[in-house]
Amino acid sequence: MLGSVVALSLLIACDGDPAPAGGDALPDAGGPEAAPAIDGGLDAAAPDAAGGGGLGALGRVVGKTVLALSSDRMKVYGWGSNIYGVIRKDPSPGQLDRPVSLDIDGLPAGPFRQVVSSVDKTCVLTEAGRVHCVGDTGANDSLGNGDAESHTTAVPLAAGEIPAGVKIVAIDVSAFTSCVVGDDGHAYCWGDFHRVPDLDDGIDTVTAPHRVVHSEPFGKIVDVSTAINRSCVLADGRAYCWGLGQPTHIEQGELPAGTKLLALRINDDFSCSPADDGEIYCWGTASGRRFGNGTSEFQSDSPYTKVSRANLPASVRFKDVTVGGIAAASCGLGTDGWAYCWGDGGDGSAGDGDLTDHEVLTPVPVVRGEVPEGVTFAKIACGQYHCNALGSDGFVYSWGLNEDAVLAVPGATHPAVAHPVRMSPLQDD
Repeated sequence: MLGSVVALSLLIACDGDPAPAGGDALPDAGGPEAAPAIDGGLDAAAPDAAGGGGLGALGRVVGKTVLALSSDRMKVYGWGSNIYGVIRKDPSPGQLDRPVSLDIDGLPAGPFRQVVSSVDKTCVLTEAGRVHCVGDTGANDSLGNGDAESHTTAVPLAAGEIPAGVKIVAIDVSAFTSCVVGDDGHAYCWGDFHRVPDLDDGIDTVTAPHRVVHSEPFGKIVDVSTAINRSCVLADGRAYCWGLGQPTHIEQGELPAGTKLLALRINDDFSCSPADDGEIYCWGTASGRRFGNGTSEFQSDSPYTKVSRANLPASVRFKDVTVGGIAAASCGLGTDGWAYCWGDGGDGSAGDGDLTDHEVLTPVPVVRGEVPEGVTFAKIACGQYHCNALGSDGFVYSWGLNEDAVLAVPGATHPAVAHPVRMSPLQDD
């Protein structure tokens, strides 16, 4: 579950849809009213999003494609890279500099629960607990529909090892591995077998959901996040991560006894999570600036490490986090509805008003830029070199490098910005 603007980055099949090649379609799990809420509620719609910009949820950002849901969750909008046809079925233009409604054959009707995108695929999850994906699979990946082929039409997720009647409540995708969480408390993954645990070495690609198991049983899994080199699940307030092997728990480190993590936000070399004590904890192998703890010293296999609150008002706690790419910032979302970012600040990715290459070792508040007084942030998602934040007015405000138009503003006038700029109006045609 990445907090970053992202986002982030999931669909339902109608009764009578044909089963995908190589596996049966996931059986219908019932109506949307039965879908349980994701613990932590971190993808909730902005409180005032019904007016203004018209957006109500923001997907995790992986790479240079950004996806968002309308305030009523009936439409999906996208902008940025479209080179694999993950926003519009016609891959030309290769990029879109304003939010446009998705034009992809095979997508079901809303309401939608979640939308995610990696570099080469888009998936939507409906409130009824069904998933559809579209895009390019490369050599060792799959859209989870039972084959290893690329698809220009959205295909439904195959049942695989998901029991009949189980609803999908969360999804995350990356270039090689994708995973979902069921309301049965289990996680199911597919893609490159090296990154799907507990499989025979003779398997090259897992083309349908495979249940993630562990030598010691998990508690109920409530979230999953995946990146190129590793994936993590969240169970009983603790993270279990794997790369080439079985999931292992993270050492306690600075996480106080009894404190529970709320959601997962991971990248290729490190991960972060907001916790129920109002702090953010990060772990992994990366430069200390990724952990926001005041140092740039390289940390290997770090246990839970608390992000500094040195520049936050005393009354503000963290309620969400997003992690950016290898040369970007990460950001925490405060209980005051504002963003505090750290990491690499080059090309304005920290939103601190500075376009030069510089390190931000502890979270600093994002400057207001084009965000009107009184507007706060409901969700943040950071990508490879930029961040997006969903405002309480339903607009997205973005900063950083405008590569492939990820800021949703005309690229000629905004090659890179060090403060939030407001997205262009929504476009439905």
